[in-house]
Amino acid sequence: MNASPRHDWSGIEVGWALHPDRWGLGQATEVGAESVMHGFDEFAESQLFSCILLDDFRPIAAAERLGFELVDTKILSNHPKEPNRIWALDRNTWIAS
Repeated sequence: MNASPRHDWSGIEVGWALHPDRWGLGQATEVGAESVMHGFDEFAESQLFSCILLDDFRPIAAAERLGFELVDTKILSNHPKEPNRIWALDRNTWIAS
């Protein structure tokens, strides 16, 4: 069951936003890993998501390093002007990595 407040929302999202001075230091991956652990441990989710704009290459690289896989590309109701790539990470994949 998807308890999402919007019809087009995939589920609990892991995201990160850093000041440009902090880019390229591996901190997005580090913070993302903590968020993933929190999502799986505290919320007991079996799958987590990350919604990233098509040309946001740094967050895409961080998502890939965390083990997220691209599952969809779509326009979301909360961001209707540009499509987002929808990335997913399964608990079983995270445990195995």
